[in-house]
Amino acid sequence: MGKVFTSCVSSARLSYSIISTAFVFLLIHDAPTNSLGLEYTPPSDKSENSSSSPTNISLHEGIEFSFEPYRSWGQGIDLENPLLVAYPRSSEEIVELVNWARKNGRNVRPRGYKHSYPPLTITKDTDPAKVVLVDLTKYLTNLEMTSIPPEDIVTNETIRAVRAETGASWQDLVTHLEKNNAGIAHSIIIGDASVGGVLAIGAHGAAVPAKGETLKPGFSFGSLSNLIAAFKAVVFDPETKKYELKSFSRSDPDSNVFLAHVGRAFLTEVTLIVGENYNLRCKSIVDIPAEELFADPDTNPNATRTFVSFLDETGRADVQWYQFTKNPWLKVWSIEPTKPSSCFEVGGPYNYQFPVNINDPTKTVPELGEIAYNNVVAGLASRNASDVWGPSKNILLYSNGSSSPITYGGTVVLTSRDKIQKVLSMVITFFTSLNEEYAQKSEYPIDYYIKFRVTGLDFANETLIKDATQTILSPLSPPQDYPHFNVAFWMNTFTHRNNSLGSQFMKRFEEFYYDTFNGEIGLARPEWSKSWAYTDEGPFTNTKMLKEIIPSRFGSDWEWAKSILNKYDPERVFSNSFLEDSLQL
Repeated sequence: MGKVFTSCVSSARLSYSIISTAFVFLLIHDAPTNSLGLEYTPPSDKSENSSSSPTNISLHEGIEFSFEPYRSWGQGIDLENPLLVAYPRSSEEIVELVNWARKNGRNVRPRGYKHSYPPLTITKDTDPAKVVLVDLTKYLTNLEMTSIPPEDIVTNETIRAVRAETGASWQDLVTHLEKNNAGIAHSIIIGDASVGGVLAIGAHGAAVPAKGETLKPGFSFGSLSNLIAAFKAVVFDPETKKYELKSFSRSDPDSNVFLAHVGRAFLTEVTLIVGENYNLRCKSIVDIPAEELFADPDTNPNATRTFVSFLDETGRADVQWYQFTKNPWLKVWSIEPTKPSSCFEVGGPYNYQFPVNINDPTKTVPELGEIAYNNVVAGLASRNASDVWGPSKNILLYSNGSSSPITYGGTVVLTSRDKIQKVLSMVITFFTSLNEEYAQKSEYPIDYYIKFRVTGLDFANETLIKDATQTILSPLSPPQDYPHFNVAFWMNTFTHRNNSLGSQFMKRFEEFYYDTFNGEIGLARPEWSKSWAYTDEGPFTNTKMLKEIIPSRFGSDWEWAKSILNKYDPERVFSNSFLEDSLQL
């Protein structure tokens, strides 16, 4: 007989701190049976007069599990009742879990670092009895350098690669690359995100080719999902009638949907192409007035220090503009093999650790913006951070996240390289006028800053893999109807969650984006990891946006994606109510 453990959770309300000291059990048995029974009564079923019978949970031999509360990094989802969390040690144990969940009527949701905003993993209405979170970050973290087989590529050059389990952190991955003299063209700015999570939403950094620059083998200017050369996914096998582990190559016609699957698939391992590591310089510029940096190329063609001028020179720029300040904070990266004499060499990432997240209710928003900007200027000087140089990883990772309750609105506009400055100026004109409209009523919906970056699109030929498929659901998937679009303009607005006008502002800002950039000069899409589909009630509540407008921005690819996802997950084990009912994926 196997040993039976009974878990008693003493309170219906568990604080977030329990995550660090969660009750963890290891299922052990000494009989040749394949599972154990665990009796557990969810707190939601408990009351003084409750007559509910316990929930029987049978998990595969040896798999650790616990019951933990769930709180997303953005603090938009904070569940009171704990969820069942499993800690598999291998892809094979994940398969066991998936088949167990399917048999017991539970959805399977992978858990990384929860560094996201939309309810793509867990929703506010999640029933604890109908889901199992599969934590990947404890054991599924292996990293191994490899190369792409010569017969799979269209070049005589060697294409290096890294094989990564999807629970590895992004910082561990880029650190592993650095140790092996490898790197990527651009990166997300944080390290505490899982490889699987980064790829699921088509995450990005900031890079397009500078004038005269050619793309080197192993690199891509598209999303990080465009680096995928091969992967393993848990999929339904119609012959065995079970979920199995299947290997896909980038040339597999069905692989395109998995490259950025928005939470509707489960990848356990990926192989990413990588290039040779390089050194980067990042120069912070804080003395260019907004009207010059964001100048309209039609009405102010003689402006010289424009955002696009820096892109032309180095291909890599990032700008954030604090509310009601004169000068934005512009970061410009350039590839520099040797250290310029004026640069400060850095020995690690996150080199801008000075206070800029100001949320002081005694200050007005214009005052907060000025304080944040002044802190940037002072911090850059005091930490020798205004002109830094070092290995690419140390320069690309520059934010270690924040626990402050901030709402990030995110939209991307696909456009052509020659229209970047025009798109930027149009966005700034509307943003400024909307801010002024509210300010005249002493209202300040956006109390932090707005941020801009530019990347390329997910052109499959950049991978140099034979017959490589295009991404389908990535924000950077090349639109079939607009083949001349070749870059993407990313915009994020940052405001604190306690600002009740923020959702109203973001609804109007989002409407501007989708009405203005509907195909002629650009095509607006959501940034999956941020907040979108706004109404006055908040993000992810605009039914028309979710069911009609967003799918239409992916054209016929959206329906193709649905068909392939349902082919490999016909019982929708890898889903939730938001994906099912709102996005209808």
